[in-house]
Amino acid sequence: MLRQSLRSERRRGTFIRAALLMVAFVLTPFCAQVEVRVPDTPAGHTLQAFLDAFDSGDHDKMSAYVKQYDPENNADGLTSFSGQTGGFTLTSIVRSAPDRLTFLVHGRGDNIDAYGVLQLASTAPPRVKRLSIRALPPGAKLDDVQLDAAARQKTIDAISSKLTEYYVYPDEAAKMIEAVQEHQKKGDYNSITDGNEFADTLTRDLREVSHDRHLFVGYNPFTSPEPPASSSGPHEPSPAEQARFRAMLEQQNCTFSKLEILNHNIGYMKFGAFPPPDICGPTVVAAMNFLAHTDALIFDLRENHGGDPNMLDFMVSYLFSQPTHINDLTDPAR
Repeated sequence: MLRQSLRSERRRGTFIRAALLMVAFVLTPFCAQVEVRVPDTPAGHTLQAFLDAFDSGDHDKMSAYVKQYDPENNADGLTSFSGQTGGFTLTSIVRSAPDRLTFLVHGRGDNIDAYGVLQLASTAPPRVKRLSIRALPPGAKLDDVQLDAAARQKTIDAISSKLTEYYVYPDEAAKMIEAVQEHQKKGDYNSITDGNEFADTLTRDLREVSHDRHLFVGYNPFTSPEPPASSSGPHEPSPAEQARFRAMLEQQNCTFSKLEILNHNIGYMKFGAFPPPDICGPTVVAAMNFLAHTDALIFDLRENHGGDPNMLDFMVSYLFSQPTHINDLTDPAR
């Protein structure tokens, strides 16, 4: 089913829940699997090239894969992802076409089952349009449906409703709704049956109006178990889930991937998220101490996906000598 998400800066509980969804452990034992043959197609050859590079954990091999097959991807991020998962065992080919594969993999190091989609933009030579690998939450059932007109209409209606109710700028919300409806009237969505493609197209059309990089439409290729009838409110992470979340962040060095002192005593810091400061505060302290005597700082946020506002407050506290107002969080529904 499709889910629509209007993302702003999230508080810590939401941040933990979202991250845990992406790294949720499947607790069923993993038994030896019969070797799965990759299809002899352009998409199959590309998937095999990806798995060979990914499972090696070698940055140079990953860079070679990116250069040949997926120039829009990032070798640093893929190498980090490989270290987190321990590589993948291919467990099933779900659907196969010359330019598209859907498949299941199992993480060798983290014991996580995941669902992947590989879509090629061209087959000669093979070039990747989309490669996504999503962890399957415990108890989830694969449900990667082909969309019809009714499903597309239901999604557009839901997006319009959520934008009207929650988007912080009502005028912009109305313009985005109008733009999507205009695309629909022109038939721009009529041929789209793939959920990921529809989500990407809607995201592009919404951002063309709003220029809001925090706004996106997401697609879940699975259905999750219904919460118990007695439960109310959002799921709070259990101690075990919080422990796994902490371990994941520690393994990723809290997403801090590069520190450097450049020419002319300019400090450089690259990090991929704003994780909770009560877990990752010491990492920030160590990074800022390393760069403490530089004359200027570059924070590389080009691949940063946001996170906990408390971490943002903690980091900018290094940049001001007195209390300074930075931002506000607004919930239009309240």
